[in-house]
Amino acid sequence: MTFKAEVWLAGVDLAQLLADDKDLAVPRTFPSSGIQQGEEVTFETNQAALMRAVDAWNDGNVESYIDLYDERIKLHAGTYDFPHKGAVAEMYKGFFAATSDLRLTILEAFGDDDRLCARYTVDGIHTGRLMGIGGTGKQISMIGITIMHFKDGRVVERWDVDNSAEAFAKLRI
Repeated sequence: MTFKAEVWLAGVDLAQLLADDKDLAVPRTFPSSGIQQGEEVTFETNQAALMRAVDAWNDGNVESYIDLYDERIKLHAGTYDFPHKGAVAEMYKGFFAATSDLRLTILEAFGDDDRLCARYTVDGIHTGRLMGIGGTGKQISMIGITIMHFKDGRVVERWDVDNSAEAFAKLRI
């Protein structure tokens, strides 16, 4: 199932807006998504968006990493649910603040159209307070699998399973 990307403004009926204001400048790309107006959205375009986010993560740029997510993101991570982009951003900012030398590696990815599944690892050094544990200087390593649902080049829903509980328990030893 493929679809053509359409110009959007969050929460705005663009057709009505254009009918009301003929002088409105219409963006030619989706903000930060890299998708051009009218471009067919496929697994490959979503994979490219994910890889841009991975590059941002590995560069330590949490703000650019978070651009992968739509404002209405629903992130389901184990026993935790993050109901919107602000909650997701705070979680990742806290993780970045408590770790250094972070590295996200995509081991494999597959999907179709608006869905992408990836197996990944996250590695870094635990340097600050994380899940109630003060910085230990220990290596932290996690492996996980995530399923992402995309709309207009951004993740609108994500299901994630990882071994973070095991990784955090090792920090206490």
